[in-house]
Amino acid sequence: MLKFHEFCLLDEAVKSELVLNYGALIGERLNEGLKVYLYQVNAFYIEIWHRPDETSTTILKSFDNTHSLKPYLDQISLDDLPI
Repeated sequence: MLKFHEFCLLDEAVKSELVLNYGALIGERLNEGLKVYLYQVNAFYIEIWHRPDETSTTILKSFDNTHSLKPYLDQISLDDLPI
């Protein structure tokens, strides 16, 4: 199982390929004209940022804390939870 610190040492192209092949897409959002896709790989998260009019990745940001998930919290609906 790949650990967060091991992932951080990988080349950017390898990181992108790993995320797209093994990551689970768990969220997406727009930020300042960029499309941001949130993936989970093992116990860490990766955001892939890119311009909608381009096919290549603009920014790849990885983190292993839940604080950075805050921009995605508004997308979670609690309506279907039993009370």
